[in-house]
Amino acid sequence: MAKKTALFILLILVVTVNLHGQNLPLKVGDKPPKLDFKRLKKAPSDEPLTWERLKNQVVIIDFWATWCPPCIKSFPHLNALSKEFSDKPVTFLSITYEPPNMVQPFLKKYRLDTIIGIDNDFTMFKSYGAWGIPMVVIVNQKGRIASVIHPNYLTSELIDEVLAGKIPQVEQAKAWPDPEGAEEYFRSLVKSEK
Repeated sequence: MAKKTALFILLILVVTVNLHGQNLPLKVGDKPPKLDFKRLKKAPSDEPLTWERLKNQVVIIDFWATWCPPCIKSFPHLNALSKEFSDKPVTFLSITYEPPNMVQPFLKKYRLDTIIGIDNDFTMFKSYGAWGIPMVVIVNQKGRIASVIHPNYLTSELIDEVLAGKIPQVEQAKAWPDPEGAEEYFRSLVKSEK
């Protein structure tokens, strides 16, 4: 466990030092990549979620992992926002790459009231560039990227702006400098838990 903590701290330091000036592959105004995950919690139905099914919705996609303290810290905030916007056309998705046997016991301790998805072999993490977790992608009602941010910047006001058809003026997340290394690290954490 101490080795995992040390590696996590090292990754945070690398991100802090190397992210300045880099851009995410996703830009405001882009069409989002395909949704490719299995639902852990079945809601609102068993049918796969697609962009067509989420048409005219603001979609907030939170990328996270069980080993990520900042991800866990954002759960109560996401839960509160999900409750606040439950009667509006807003859908909250929380995507992890970890298998159900790791995620289900974890969620008994840490409540998450969003639609929880298990990425299909890192397909979404790769296509969304979601290596610097936690990371939130906001897709507007026209099916375009409205923001790519850290969950700390996700506020009621920001969601209201997107619902009103505006592009929020907020600092966008930066790209991870070594996506291949991040994927290798993420995969090693899954293997070590088996």
